[in-house]
Parts: sequence; C-alpha cells; structure tokens
Amino acid sequence: METISASKIPPILYIVARPPGVGKSTDAQEFVPYSVSALNHDEIEAEYKKMNVTDYEEKANQKMWSSIHENIALGIDFGIELNLGTDDQYGLLKKIHGYCEHYEIHILLLFTDIYHLCISRAEARARSGGHEVEPAVIEDIRYNTLRLLKKNIAIVSHVTFIHVTYNSVELVCSGYYPTGKHEFIHDVLPNWVTANFPEIAI
Repeated sequence: METISASKIPPILYIVARPPGVGKSTDAQEFVPYSVSALNHDEIEAEYKKMNVTDYEEKANQKMWSSIHENIALGIDFGIELNLGTDDQYGLLKKIHGYCEHYEIHILLLFTDIYHLCISRAEARARSGGHEVEPAVIEDIRYNTLRLLKKNIAIVSHVTFIHVTYNSVELVCSGYYPTGKHEFIHDVLPNWVTANFPEIAI
C-alpha cells in the first residue's frame, strides 16, 4: 500500500464568510484548526486607526497582502475573513487563489434565516464604533452570499455551514462538496441550506 507523504497533502485556505450581523470572528474559530487564525481586514484597519495612522486603509491593505504572501511562501494553512456577498469579494478570492492554486479552498459560512438578527447586531456594532451598514445593503449581501456561493462552488473543495440564531451558533453541515462526502449533517437543516443546497440533504 502506498503511503501518502505530507508533501502530497495540499495546504488549505480557509475562508470565513458571514453577512454583516451574523456571528463574530470567534464563532467560526472553533471550526478551524487551533493553529490557524483568519486575517481580518477590518480588524487590521481598526488597529491602524487607533494608532492615528492617516492612510490606515492603505496600510491595512499592505499588511493584509504581506501576510497572505508570507503564508503562501511558507506553504502553511491560513484563513481570511470575507463576506462573499459581492462579485468583488469573489474576484479577490480568485486573485488570492491565483497565487496559491495548489491550496484547497475550505469555506466556513455563518448564516441565518433571521433577517432582523442581522439588522439588530449590525446596528449594535455601529453604536460601539464599528462600520455602519445600511439595512438594504445587509439584505443585498445576505441574498447574494448564497447565490454567489452556488455560482462559484466549482472553486470550493470543502464547505462548513454554521447556523446562527439569537442564542446559538450550531454546525449543521460539513463535507467535501464536489465529491458529496459528508463529514457531518444535522438531523434538522435550516431553510437557507435546504432551499439553496437541496442536494446536501439527499
């Protein structure tokens, strides 16, 4: 029997995706290996703002890309937080993957059927000093997150779906999407999964 060497195991690019108001960065962390941390542009930008850096957005972009290239050069698993609710976000993902085509893309999607949960949490974040996002923009991103994931599913190796409610964050599905090999499927799937990915429940 042939032994699979570590060199044959592709490194993983974890994409932590969630519309505004759905979960926190820490909610997804338990579903990725402990050694992997996800780069978050908003958090990097906020750090530069605290330091009163005038061109904080440009500095955040530079640091983000520097970290991405460093991880790729080392050939290690790493993660990035994206909302994946616009074509531009997928353009960015494809640009990143273009630098590391040997990486598998694993998407961890936090989502909810509760629209008002997104609105109330996004408003609370804005009141605490975070980015303010208009309700119409949130609804647009929520709709496009699922539509665009289906459209771009061919570039994805593995999906993890995490259902968010007012008082819980729960894993509902995990598996290698192209092969249909499921690692876990919850007995009761939320509507956003069954309506958009009915093949998962088969």
